[in-house]
Amino acid sequence: MPDQTVPGVANGLPKIKIALEDIIGEAQSLVQAIFLAAAGLASNDDKNAIAIVAGEAADRLGMIRDLLDEVQGA
Repeated sequence: MPDQTVPGVANGLPKIKIALEDIIGEAQSLVQAIFLAAAGLASNDDKNAIAIVAGEAADRLGMIRDLLDEVQGA
């Protein structure tokens, strides 16, 4: 059976995963900043709307991190 690996990808995967985890961490920090900024808004409706959207973004980032862990384990 022929070798089906892509040259350089297998060796570079740990570096790619680290870079992706760094980006996810940065995005999570930005989401936290959005939560904090929303707390300063006068309107409760605005606070709640932004908090819901930021919460959904945080959930998606967690899903991405979980998928990366699965890929690395595969």
